[in-house]
Amino acid sequence: MPGHSNSSAPQPPLQPPLPGVPNDRLCRELLEASDAAADTGDLATAAAHARTAAMLAASAGLAAHLRAAQLRQGRLALLAGDHEAAADWFRQAGSPDADRPPPRTSDDAARADPGPRLWGRLRHTWRAPEPQRCPDPAGPAAHPAPQLAIALLGSLNVSVDGVPAEGWNGHRTRSLLAFLATHRDPWPHREALMGAFWPDSAPEAARNSLGVALHQLRQTLRTATGDPVVVFSCGTYRLCPGLGLWLDSDEFELRLCTARDAEDRGDKTVAVTDYEQALALYRGEFLAESPYEEWSALYRERLRLAHLDALARLSELHFTTGRYVPCAELCRRLVELDPCRESAHRRLMRCLSRIGQPHLAILQFRSCAKSLRAELGIPPQRETAALYDRLRADLPV
Repeated sequence: MPGHSNSSAPQPPLQPPLPGVPNDRLCRELLEASDAAADTGDLATAAAHARTAAMLAASAGLAAHLRAAQLRQGRLALLAGDHEAAADWFRQAGSPDADRPPPRTSDDAARADPGPRLWGRLRHTWRAPEPQRCPDPAGPAAHPAPQLAIALLGSLNVSVDGVPAEGWNGHRTRSLLAFLATHRDPWPHREALMGAFWPDSAPEAARNSLGVALHQLRQTLRTATGDPVVVFSCGTYRLCPGLGLWLDSDEFELRLCTARDAEDRGDKTVAVTDYEQALALYRGEFLAESPYEEWSALYRERLRLAHLDALARLSELHFTTGRYVPCAELCRRLVELDPCRESAHRRLMRCLSRIGQPHLAILQFRSCAKSLRAELGIPPQRETAALYDRLRADLPV
């Protein structure tokens, strides 16, 4: 699984939440989990939950939740004794949002977005201590590293410290950044990039094409930050070592791992939460705007199958706990994406029957049979046919 070497950063608004996955509720649950961990003294876990809540809130365009997560991280930094980081988080939470329509009244503003009001109180009641002079020639204490956030699932979105990179010039610059973000250990040499993107070109032409693409990529990233993002070091192209990095694809896989671990422990509540968080991150296929890049095909297929598996596992958890309505919704999404998955058709048929819609369960069997015939030229399995017979006989399923 890809490594998480740095902390996360706010993202600009991306896509609306997927049907059946309430991102606002997930953000609230993450912030509550952060508070609970902080109460027990586990500041690392508390910060991780707050960081994930910030990423999810930013990707779903939930400004109030994003500011709440930033304030939470500021308070956690205070508890850890890092006053400089705390001040930075509080300033981020209190910064004005230029893209947001003005509220009708001051009360509306306070209710909708408490960040500026809370920061105003905090700056009157708390002041970061003056940094102590240190004889160490290395220089003053380091400030929090700039945070690079990249969303690769669905449409590409990139930001540095919450400032979006805009004006992308063609799919090749998007794909080049995605390649660098997903090939970190080891970082790629120039020849590897030339072979991945221009395999049929002469070496000189491929070198020139790479130079043009890198120039365009750097120009685009300058719309988000004046600091270098892509650098050449030790014979390789890489993301600047001074940047923190958050990838939605990495976070997606991490959530799936924690969900499966929770399943193995028999903790269904934690497993459901983690699967829901993973599904909220999957806004579409990996690098969807560049579907014909050969290098990304394996990433795309692996993550696509992981998404289908997450839908199946979460639907099974809902079914075993008697939550038939959300289970049916997940099964519908699953058979839309994978029409020949008979296990999902059967689970959906059972759900429909148990919520008093046996006629829809019968229609679902016919849809299953039609898909199998059209796609594979085969009839439904014996188990599926037996379930259909029980439904027609009005027997419990």
